[in-house]
Order: sequence, then structure tokens, then C-alpha cells
Amino acid sequence: MAVKLLEGATRMRRYPIGKAALVLVLVILLSGCAHHYVGVYEPYGFFSGFWHGLIFEFSLIGYLFFDSVYIIGEPNTGLFYYVGFVLGLFKIGFAAN
Repeated sequence: MAVKLLEGATRMRRYPIGKAALVLVLVILLSGCAHHYVGVYEPYGFFSGFWHGLIFEFSLIGYLFFDSVYIIGEPNTGLFYYVGFVLGLFKIGFAAN
């Protein structure tokens, strides 16, 4: 009787891992169906983010007064754009002072 209880407990532990693996596989497969940016222009990258960081003050003033001005460029490449943006905010040596 004790052996049957032990086998049942082992089986119960395997199913959650199997379900989690199945969900993970489905998420990975379905993520390929996600909408990707297809446009006339390439998304903004590192150097565009750097430039947008350098001109942040002017963008902020324009954003406050005009609806067509944005602080962050869209579409962008994600992490590399934001790293460039933050480095541009430092104003090439501003953080060193």
C-alpha cells in the first residue's frame, strides 16, 4: 500500500512540470506569429537613441507645446536604442563632473 502511495505522489509531481513545458513550447511557437514592424523606414537604433538623448531638452519643450513631437523615437530597436538614449542624456562627460 505504501508503494502505491509513493508511485501516485511521483506521478502527481511529473504532471505540473509537463504542463509547464507544454505551455512554454506553445508560447515559443506562437510568438513567431506576433506582429513585426514592417515599414518604409528602419527602426531607430543605438546612434539615433544617442542623438535623441543629446537633444532631450529641446524635445521636452516641443513635447509640452506640440502634439506631433515625441521624446522617444518610435519604432525603435529596444535595448540598444534605450542604452544610446541614456548615454546621450549624460551629455558626453556630464556624469564625470
